[in-house]
Amino acid sequence: MKRALTFLLYLCFLMVSSGLSAQNKTERERLDEEIARLDRQIAANSSKSADATARLKLTQKKVSAHRALVKAADAEVAGYNAKIKAKRREIADAQRQLDTALFYYKKLIRTAYVNRDPRIWFMYILTGDNISQGLHRYSYLKQMSTRMHSRAEKIISDREALELQKKELETLRNASLKVLESRNREYSKLKSAENSEKAIIAKLKKDTARCRKEIAAKQKRADELDRKVQGMVGKKVMSAADKKLSGEFSSNKGRLPWPVDGVVVERFGEHAHPVMKTVKVKSKGVSIAVEKDAPVYSIFEGTVCNVVIMPGYNQCVLVQHGEYYSFYCGLKDVQVKAGQKIPGGRQLGAVDTINGETQLHFQIWKSSAVQDPEKWLVK
Repeated sequence: MKRALTFLLYLCFLMVSSGLSAQNKTERERLDEEIARLDRQIAANSSKSADATARLKLTQKKVSAHRALVKAADAEVAGYNAKIKAKRREIADAQRQLDTALFYYKKLIRTAYVNRDPRIWFMYILTGDNISQGLHRYSYLKQMSTRMHSRAEKIISDREALELQKKELETLRNASLKVLESRNREYSKLKSAENSEKAIIAKLKKDTARCRKEIAAKQKRADELDRKVQGMVGKKVMSAADKKLSGEFSSNKGRLPWPVDGVVVERFGEHAHPVMKTVKVKSKGVSIAVEKDAPVYSIFEGTVCNVVIMPGYNQCVLVQHGEYYSFYCGLKDVQVKAGQKIPGGRQLGAVDTINGETQLHFQIWKSSAVQDPEKWLVK
């Protein structure tokens, strides 16, 4: 009960934190941060002469982020243009109404000017056939005077409202121009990133033999990792506590926290190589590009099954959650040991930089059946 409560509090904290983060950050700010992170990783990758395929994946994610920013800016500009169009219609309608009001007000003024002598008004009232008609004439003149003042006040009010609408239009125009300038700068960055992408692809195509060798070496390491995991997971005798923990883990599908903050650069399953389309690359997890020395956390409470060292992945930690397992690869400074019970959110270690790549490789298993991690983690 205490363990479940600890994890529940941890999960609530993460959900609240991510909610606040989402509220405080716009999509543009999130993409800017992602691009900045990728830039740092591309620089680190290049400086350590890591394989070109790794640089290509990072660059392609950067291109994708720039495209998303350009698309968002285009949508924002379109929104402003629609508002500007609507505001112009409002101003045109208001101007027509004001012109009409001025036209009739001028007619009233001319009538009043022609009959401006008070004696004429006085005689108009007195020449009535009877007192009742005189009173009606007096009422008419009074109403006309009131109408003149009322229309004058309305004209002044409408003119002020029209000027305010014109200022609002100018504000919209300036905001639209600002976003458009930002969009054009982002488009230039996109073109630069696309040129970098093309250069890396050209290099890979030029040296296909080396590229194939790198792919084969990576796939071999991945296959060795999979065999290692298969040997550590599988059908085991489940205790009542294990079954309970399995149920809790399963009920949180789609809501589990990410083990690290970063950008997914390799997804689960079989994919065509970004350059050699006939070559298939298989992954039983996701690879997440992160900042240097990024901390890695357990996604759920459980027991550390094993801490192993694997070629190309450095240290790896396998955590059991009943019949489920979470596997964290590419670590250094591991802070847990086999047999240790840990709560959700427990730091396992930090992401190591291997061959210029600072990435966490992460997997989820249900017994011996591998799962797509992104279906389990919070969106």
